[in-house]
Amino acid sequence: MSYDYILHVSDVARWPAALSNLGNLTQLGLAHGITDAGVDFFACSRSLANHEFVEGTLPEWLGQVPAAIPAIREWTKDGATYIKP
Repeated sequence: MSYDYILHVSDVARWPAALSNLGNLTQLGLAHGITDAGVDFFACSRSLANHEFVEGTLPEWLGQVPAAIPAIREWTKDGATYIKP
């Protein structure tokens, strides 16, 4: 059985809590596949533009979605669990 989680971090101060949540999910065996398949990270393109991030300066492993809220809606519709630490 596979589980999908969305850890929505909209404030830099919440990253420690999000990473703690990820660690807890892994230890409880609820995040099966994290080490096998990896963890995907996405950023909202609109937020990046609003905070004036320069394209090409972000790490290659960071994917982008056009807008976070519609992406979150689709992922939860497909069965992902939404967590906002």
